[in-house]
Amino acid sequence: MKSFLFVVFFYFTLLAQENYELGHGYELKESLLYVGGYISADYRKMDEQSRVRIDDIAFLAYGRKDNFSYMLELEFKELYKRIKDKGVVTTTEDHKLYVEKVYLDYRIDDTHVARLGKFNSPIGFWNLVPVNVLRETTSNPYTSQILFPRFTTGLTFKASYFKESLLEFDVLVQHNASIAHEYNNYEQNRHYGLGVLHEKGDISIKLNGGYFKEEMQRDESYSYLLLSAKYESDSFQVQAESGAQKYSNLKNYASYLQGLYRFNENHAGVLRVESYKDARSKISDSMGILGYVYRPTYPVSFKIEYQQHKRNIQNQVMVSFSVLF
Repeated sequence: MKSFLFVVFFYFTLLAQENYELGHGYELKESLLYVGGYISADYRKMDEQSRVRIDDIAFLAYGRKDNFSYMLELEFKELYKRIKDKGVVTTTEDHKLYVEKVYLDYRIDDTHVARLGKFNSPIGFWNLVPVNVLRETTSNPYTSQILFPRFTTGLTFKASYFKESLLEFDVLVQHNASIAHEYNNYEQNRHYGLGVLHEKGDISIKLNGGYFKEEMQRDESYSYLLLSAKYESDSFQVQAESGAQKYSNLKNYASYLQGLYRFNENHAGVLRVESYKDARSKISDSMGILGYVYRPTYPVSFKIEYQQHKRNIQNQVMVSFSVLF
């Protein structure tokens, strides 16, 4: 409860500042330090289970000076969760403050950037938009959950070249223990990856491949490959990702295709179809997801989605509210 009250006090303090604009953080010192954050809460209803939770409560500090910029993101994950399963109610609270991201960027010139620290793995398109308020659905596709580590603690280098189109290359290296590994979907201490992006007009195509090892299972190594494509105009967005992962003699697969139509700047509809096979849990599934997004202003979102699964036990409705401060 003390953590929650502190969060409420922090955000209301931000809102009370003069010249503060929602979603942009509050400038404390001339581009060198901004503070902000975001909050997300959701509700899920399945046939025999319902869940209410305060999911993401994050504090942000970021800024830039000359060729350097930085980001620090601290987050409460599932600060409060209440599950009702077949009439039995369970309530849990996690008051630990996790380090979601902490990194330093150095812009060598207009086309080359190096990043050091803990950051979202630069793989595909979806994994680069991890915040609920910025996504178009509350749920994440399985491509960003089972194929590769969502976060990497290490170094990445990106080179961009633009003539008639954009061509971008990135290299990813982790050869050390992870920061806040329990926050990640994998507890890796090795991760090496390559990526190439080609963007021309409204169309973007990206290919990522890599290798990683788990910290707790040093003899277990994984390789992955992900192909992503996106088309975006003022009213439409179509995005797809498809990939595979191999370890031991097992293989995982995941793919999705998502379409978004913007009725206007405040309302949008979403349709996503996806399928996956997770050899570790011995589960495979396919599903269709129909969603609606309302943004009274861009940093505030209300979402609702219905998921129809091949495994009917997973059919569900999700509703969420999120704000970027």
